[in-house]
Amino acid sequence: MAATKSGVGRRVGDFLPRELGQDRELGVFALRGPNPYLRAGLLALVWTVIPVAVLQLWKFRYLAVTREAVVVVTVSKFTLAPRTVESVTPRNQARLHGVHHGSLWTRFWFTDAEGAPHRYNISRAHRRDLDAFLDALGAPPRPGTQSEPTGTSHGRHSAPH
Repeated sequence: MAATKSGVGRRVGDFLPRELGQDRELGVFALRGPNPYLRAGLLALVWTVIPVAVLQLWKFRYLAVTREAVVVVTVSKFTLAPRTVESVTPRNQARLHGVHHGSLWTRFWFTDAEGAPHRYNISRAHRRDLDAFLDALGAPPRPGTQSEPTGTSHGRHSAPH
């Protein structure tokens, strides 16, 4: 999974300057479409036909943040190569809302410059990228990601007083 994560970011980083003339500062890999838990349930129920149909409903995206904008890049489902720039939203117009942090998936709604809301699902494997993405857009961080002040105890791992 680590090679896939860095590979998508690197490919999108190479793709954006050619398409927009902007360099990617950071980004996160996302799924757009049905709830990811639906796929797991369908895989357990039926192994072939229905999961393939659900895969067709999902849209793989990479949300890249540049100095001026949030760029949504369409990513191939099979090769994870960037395909097209779906939208470019100036950072001051980008809106995140409905952020829900689950144990395996984080979902949020992103409203682009045209006012169209899009739901994105971010896997637990991409949480570090997600934290940087949320921070860059001024969204509240995931619970438990803020550093604690010095001198607080950390349960059984705290130093003796």
